[in-house]
Amino acid sequence: MIKMECEVNQNKLNRYRKGATKMDKEKKKMLLQQYKENQKNAFLNSLPMSVEDFKKLFDFLDESEDDCENSFNQTLQFLNTIECDFDAVLRWLAENGGGCDCEVLYNIEEIFEEYNIL
Repeated sequence: MIKMECEVNQNKLNRYRKGATKMDKEKKKMLLQQYKENQKNAFLNSLPMSVEDFKKLFDFLDESEDDCENSFNQTLQFLNTIECDFDAVLRWLAENGGGCDCEVLYNIEEIFEEYNIL
């Protein structure tokens, strides 16, 4: 009789644990999604120019036939065509992995793609 009660209690405990685990997984999934959304919003709020201007910059660099000279020559050429704070844009690019034209294209554009912004 005692053995049977222990088995019943163990079964109840196992069902409780499974339910708690399922809820924990759902909560973790929700928290992860919320975290990712917060990260995306923080990224968007940090941009020194519009998303549309970044898209145009990436297209401009993609279409350029010049090789990267480990400089921002092509980026500066593009920035001259729009209204923006050059220093803020260049500082932001450098802080986020864009140390030259090709890194802007490869590293910065990748961040936009990771956040599904493009």
